[in-house]
Amino acid sequence: MLKRLGYVDDQLGIAHRYNQEGTSWNNHLTKTKQAILKFVAKGEYRSIAILGSGWLLDVPLDELIQQGKTVVLADIIHPKQLIHRWKGNSSVVFIEVDLTGGATEILNNIISQKIGDTEAILLLSNLSPNNLLPKTDAIISVNLISQLSQIPIERLKEKGVISDYVATTTNRFLQQQHLQWLASQPSFLITDIEEELFDEDGRLCGTNPLVEIDPKQWRQIDRWKWKFDTKKTYRQDFKTLLNIGTFEKTEL
Repeated sequence: MLKRLGYVDDQLGIAHRYNQEGTSWNNHLTKTKQAILKFVAKGEYRSIAILGSGWLLDVPLDELIQQGKTVVLADIIHPKQLIHRWKGNSSVVFIEVDLTGGATEILNNIISQKIGDTEAILLLSNLSPNNLLPKTDAIISVNLISQLSQIPIERLKEKGVISDYVATTTNRFLQQQHLQWLASQPSFLITDIEEELFDEDGRLCGTNPLVEIDPKQWRQIDRWKWKFDTKKTYRQDFKTLLNIGTFEKTEL
């Protein structure tokens, strides 16, 4: 099912793009790791869940372990190489889980034509990602929230089995539910919030919002640009830069 919905190809694609881009990603990866360590240093967190850990390119796992933290790495699929590397370390826990709380199965049922648009939207609206993971002192969502629906939705669009309305509604529901989950406990959010498209001459040709963050609920801590795709392999006609933001919950 994960391969059918594009998760396997996406994970391989990230590794391939990282190798292609070389130093273009260095600033983003460094800033992400620094942001995580800075957040962790603010509180007495003995255990931390990393949501969307992926290849650990942007996760300072060695440093967190050296600080005596227990780190729960949560993603829908983990690279086998990483599981093998860390399997003997009691401070690292791998959990493979649908971090939406069930959208993967619902979207797969759309492909299988087991459910229609109305039922799909009803089911998606009632999802809750709470209680998916063991209790930790804090959770950190790392460059994940925009991908919760984008990866499977793109595959459904390729197959021509999802309407624009369901795609847009799915994206809104999953992002809102993810933010509510984070807001329910000590948390830190790192996410791409907008993409910028540039032509070969470096002219800005367009922007696309990716994630909507309510400033009344989330205080922006930092912002930078990620040179995500300078080789035009993500979008054939454009180079893609992502505006990244880090956020903490506002104090009520």
